[in-house]
Amino acid sequence: YATIIAQAVSAALTIWVLMRTAGCIRVEFRALRMTWSVLRQIVSVGIPAALQMAITAFSNVFVQSYINSFGADCMGGWTAYTKVDQLVILPVQSIAMAGAGLPVWHAGIIGQEGGLLKETLAESGVHLDFLRQDDAPGGHTVIQVDSHGQNSILLYPGTNAAITRGFVDEVLSAFGPGDVVLLQNEINLVPYIMEKAAERGLAIAFNASPFPGVETYPLSLVRWLFVNEIEGGAISGETEPQAILRAL
Repeated sequence: YATIIAQAVSAALTIWVLMRTAGCIRVEFRALRMTWSVLRQIVSVGIPAALQMAITAFSNVFVQSYINSFGADCMGGWTAYTKVDQLVILPVQSIAMAGAGLPVWHAGIIGQEGGLLKETLAESGVHLDFLRQDDAPGGHTVIQVDSHGQNSILLYPGTNAAITRGFVDEVLSAFGPGDVVLLQNEINLVPYIMEKAAERGLAIAFNASPFPGVETYPLSLVRWLFVNEIEGGAISGETEPQAILRAL
């Protein structure tokens, strides 16, 4: 009941604030109208998406419980897998957006072993005008796991750290207001990219992972910031989730 009450109070307060605000986003009950065509689209997408999220959430609980029953080694292996999974998030984001019908350009420098990644992006409809391939090795990670399930991650940046200011300027020159630049802290010159993107009127979405150095970035230029609780706490100096959200 506590969750239901909290959600109800939160909804009521949100509506109250939106009714009293003078901004562009406000609630006027007299002006509310139902657009049935839009409602049908929302329901047709929302219900399957909600079911998928619910099934995934419950499945993760059972999977984690099952893994834990095998002891520390399996728990450590699962943790290592989740870290490796994070390394492919950025290209997957490009593929997902392209699959949703958005025009997507994936910019960056891949290593000599990045041919498969390049082919996969191309097959998925991602534009590769600003994707360069270098003879040097690409970025990769070595994950060490001890007998207690704790891990140590060794990161070799490779071509991920080969971005130059000239390359950044070349890429951003093709875009302007109305466009979005999606960044993850896997490459160098992220602060410079943020500053130049903001100058050109691009909206910036930033995933602050891995975290080192992020606290010095010009985060005030970011429109959408993606952090976990640890990253949010390090940036804000707070420890409680709600305090972190308020500070950010």
